[in-house]
Amino acid sequence: MLKLAIFDMDGLILDSERIYLEEAKKVSDTYHYHIPKEAILATMGLNSAASHQKIIDYMGKDFPIDEYLEHLRKGFEYRLMHREVAKKKGLMELLQYLDEHHILKAVATSTKRIRAEAMLKNANIYDRFDCIVCGNEIANSKPAPDIYQKVLKNMGISCREAVVFEDSRNGLLSACNADIPCILVPDLAIVEEELQKRALAVVKDLSKAIDILDDIY
Repeated sequence: MLKLAIFDMDGLILDSERIYLEEAKKVSDTYHYHIPKEAILATMGLNSAASHQKIIDYMGKDFPIDEYLEHLRKGFEYRLMHREVAKKKGLMELLQYLDEHHILKAVATSTKRIRAEAMLKNANIYDRFDCIVCGNEIANSKPAPDIYQKVLKNMGISCREAVVFEDSRNGLLSACNADIPCILVPDLAIVEEELQKRALAVVKDLSKAIDILDDIY
């Protein structure tokens, strides 16, 4: 029996990854950092420390990472904290379905809590979730299983009684490493076709997951 649905946040329930990409490209162009788009996309789904390391891996140890991240943080956080971020297609239909079937809902996001809570509240969906676990509350970022294991522990639910919704390769791997079935809803970051085979299903938007849940659970 399905008891818990766990959602990633950025790029999955909120269209924040598009904003992140826009701001990162703007900062890169303005300050002539010349960061390739694929490097920016590779940081999606990671917490701050892991994102920091990923950029260094692409750009080299002499890259002014702290300066770049400070410029990026100012513009990105202003847009996220002070404006409503659009909800992704199909989210409200899926939340309604889960409510009607008395299935608990959680958020597992690599974003820090202060930002995550502000974004969810601005989108008027904060109260729709029973549990929120954030990137600054775990030791290891996705694709490690830590964040999903912490959600299960907090909710007292086993991996076989849960399903994860993710949009990124790091998120999919995290769910798989936690042994939780994952429905993939790809967004901006590329998820290799071979890796997509590890998902329970791949759908175009969250509303399409309803049929999957009806068939399987």
